[in-house]
Amino acid sequence: MARVGMAFVLFLFSLAIACQPSISETAESMLSSDKYLEAYDVPIGYENAEGLFAKHDTTYYACFDNWMYYFDTKTQRSGKLCGKVECTHEDRDCNAYLGDIIVGSFQIYDQKIYWLGELLYRMDLDGENREEYRVVDDMGELDPRCYLHRGSIYMCGIEHNVKGANVTYTVRILRYSIENAEAEPETVLEQECQYIPKYICRFYRDKLYVLIDARLGMELSEGYKRDLYEYDIVHKELKNVWSSQDQAHTRSVSINNEGLEILNLSTDQYTMFTDPELACTLWKSQYHFADQSMTEMERYETEPGYTDQSMIENWVITSQIDVIVQEENRVDVKTKYRIYDQNWDLSGTGEYEGLASMIGEDSMGLLILTDIGSPCKALYRIPYDNMDTVEILIQHGE
Repeated sequence: MARVGMAFVLFLFSLAIACQPSISETAESMLSSDKYLEAYDVPIGYENAEGLFAKHDTTYYACFDNWMYYFDTKTQRSGKLCGKVECTHEDRDCNAYLGDIIVGSFQIYDQKIYWLGELLYRMDLDGENREEYRVVDDMGELDPRCYLHRGSIYMCGIEHNVKGANVTYTVRILRYSIENAEAEPETVLEQECQYIPKYICRFYRDKLYVLIDARLGMELSEGYKRDLYEYDIVHKELKNVWSSQDQAHTRSVSINNEGLEILNLSTDQYTMFTDPELACTLWKSQYHFADQSMTEMERYETEPGYTDQSMIENWVITSQIDVIVQEENRVDVKTKYRIYDQNWDLSGTGEYEGLASMIGEDSMGLLILTDIGSPCKALYRIPYDNMDTVEILIQHGE
């Protein structure tokens, strides 16, 4: 009787195993899901950080000069991401130091932090158990980035091509399988440009959207050719869904359930950063997922001198940048800002140190992250209840 009972148990166990979906079936279901998969999707909400900021649970992560920092929103504590008691957090043995190669981007995926250096690396959320994860193609020296989304690794970058006396630049995106490390990467997109282009990637469910700004001449005022591509990650199909050629440049792209919200800048008479007399013309466009149409909204002229801009959903920040050269060639940057709501009503003005962009928001305020090239490196928050002030959440080199 015992043998019959054991046989019956084994039969039920084998039946249960047979009824479970295979790894490939699970991956296929994940690819085509129309729901946001928190552990496996490129996060939405902080996309304008372009891979230099992440949030998991109550913790913010930011990378400055290859050092990984954290800020705990519950305890309000911040520091380098290293739990070693004996560590001084000042040399290359510190867990928070990510290596000598400039970190192109990092992302949290399936409870791990992945970052792009010479290789693709990963570690635990507390900085422990670091490992070399994957050898990937060299994507060129310009703007390399890495995204992990629904079972695939997307390697992006701009390649510098020399053909005799001619120099061109190619935006290139490759797709690697996470499940099958031996598989060759697939080419998602390649676009050659005469001048250094700007590219922006945004993931939404089973789609990847890539917006490329290609300059038409040496001067910014000569305009851009802009192309928006949609890549279907299930069927592996790429198509151009929108294109324009005019005096307009993309400043930032936010994503929501309806589509892409794009902040545009007129490049007519535009000069970079420091012209105190220049008033810039900005406007938003909405690309609609449902019918693949682009809607242009009302134009707005900034205050003179506010020549840098960024946007998240419902908010726009414009900045006036003052570069100060100190003794011993030390450079300081002071930035004055003006914040506008979705109706272009002025909500606050103030000042912070460094070159920075608005990357998202939390329940307390707007988050501002300094750029890679900024002499001062920090994560700021501009509180909703007083948008004329700036809080420092993380500061590199304290």
